[in-house]
Amino acid sequence: MYHTARLLFLLPLIGFFFIPMGFFITYAISVLVGSVSPLFPMISDTGTTHPSNYVFGAIVHFGSLVYCVTGLYVYTIRRMLISRASNLTPWRKTTAVWVNRLMPIGLLISTLGAIVVAHVEYTQNPILHFVGTLICFGGAMAYMTLTTILSLAMPLMRWLSTVRVAICVTTSVCFVGFITHLHYVVKYGIQQQQSPTSIFIGRFHIDPQQNDTNWTVVKALAMGSFCEWLMAFCYGFYMLTFAVEFGKIRVRLPVPVIDQAAADVYGKDEPKEARPMPMISINYNDFRH
Repeated sequence: MYHTARLLFLLPLIGFFFIPMGFFITYAISVLVGSVSPLFPMISDTGTTHPSNYVFGAIVHFGSLVYCVTGLYVYTIRRMLISRASNLTPWRKTTAVWVNRLMPIGLLISTLGAIVVAHVEYTQNPILHFVGTLICFGGAMAYMTLTTILSLAMPLMRWLSTVRVAICVTTSVCFVGFITHLHYVVKYGIQQQQSPTSIFIGRFHIDPQQNDTNWTVVKALAMGSFCEWLMAFCYGFYMLTFAVEFGKIRVRLPVPVIDQAAADVYGKDEPKEARPMPMISINYNDFRH
C-alpha cells in the first residue's frame, strides 16, 4: 500500500531556513560576544569564535546536505520529465538532456566547498578556507547557470524561468565583486590599528587616515561582505524556487501493512510490515507552459 503526499516542497524550505537564514544566528551570537562588528562582517567571520563556530559548522553541514539532496531530486525529476516530453524540438531536448547530466557536477562541487568551509575556520587556515569558499560559490554559480539554461530550454513555468534568470545574473555580478574584493585585500593587505579614527569593520580595526591604501581596503571589505551575503541569499532563494515545482510532485510513501497470517503466529502486537520502495509520481500536464 502507498500513501501519496506532496512533501518534496519541504526540502527547499528547510534548506532556506538553515542557509542563509541560519547565518543570522551566528551573526547575532558573534555581535553579542563582540568578536565581530555589526558593520559588514564576512559570513566566515561570524563562525570563528565560541560558541558561534559550532553553530556555524552545524548550519553549513546540514544546509549543504539538504541542498544536495534537493538538487539530486531536481535531476531525477527533470530526467523523468524530459523522457515524457513530446512537444520539445530535437535541439531543446538534446540540450535539456546534457545540461541535466552536468547539473549534479556543479552541485557536488559546491557541496564539497561548503564542507571545506565548515571544517576549516578562517582563523586556522585562511588560504584553504577561502579556497573552499570559492569552490562553494563557484560550484553554486555553475549549478545555477546550468539549471537556468535548462529552465529556458524546457520551461515548466515561464515566470519561474524569468525569476531564475534574474537571480542568476545578480549572483554572477556578486561573484565578480567578491573576487575583486579578494584581489584588493591580497594586494594591499590588512593593517590593523586601534585609534580614535579607526573603523571596526568585520573583525578588523582599520584606520583609514593612516594611509591611502587602508581606505581602499575598508571599501573592499565592505564590498566583499555585501557580495558574500547577497550571494548566499540568492543561492537560497534560487533553491527555494524549486518548492514551486516540488508542490506539483506526488511522492508515494510506503505504508505498513499487517500480514494476517504472521499476526496469528506472532500475536497482534508484533505485526509483520511490508516495505514497498518509495516512488515519485509526476504528471507532465500539471506544469503550465
